[in-house]
Amino acid sequence: MAAGKWATDVVLATDRLVLRPWRAAEADVLRELWTERDPRVPEHRRIDTLGRPTQADLARRIVARPSSMAGLLAIERKVVGDVVGYCGAVEATPARSIMAPRML
Repeated sequence: MAAGKWATDVVLATDRLVLRPWRAAEADVLRELWTERDPRVPEHRRIDTLGRPTQADLARRIVARPSSMAGLLAIERKVVGDVVGYCGAVEATPARSIMAPRML
């Protein structure tokens, strides 16, 4: 898969879930997931002492650089249509992928 295509073009679906790129309107969900991060997560991937990234910061990232969200797809429930988490590709090769979900 070409660089950048993962975040902007990939949609994966099961009977109940859709894994798809984030939308700016869902930055609140992404921010909530950031607030629940384990202290062992590297500092640059946690909310800092100034409260950044804010919901607005995350929305701008989604719009401005969708490829920066590469490998981090929103998990949407098909029936309800709401986002309940994200799923990242931890290891991805043409033959095998390991997915790491994070749910609310």
